[in-house]
Amino acid sequence: MISFNIGQILELNHQDVSAYSFYQDSLKKGDKSRLSLLKLAFLDYKQHEYEQSLKHLNKLRKYYPRSNLVNFLIGVNYIH
Repeated sequence: MISFNIGQILELNHQDVSAYSFYQDSLKKGDKSRLSLLKLAFLDYKQHEYEQSLKHLNKLRKYYPRSNLVNFLIGVNYIH
């Protein structure tokens, strides 16, 4: 949880590269909510890394298969 929160603080301060690292660390440490996957997907999308964003979203869809938000974001990535 600490890594995720630090990632959010860094992202709010426009330090996306550092935030990305903390979100990855949060996943490695067992982010049970999988919010780190969503944040990684958003950061990749922001950097026009659509394939990487899709990888994160597809992992997220395994945990939330009926999520309209996840499915919508996957669609948006496919459009780009």
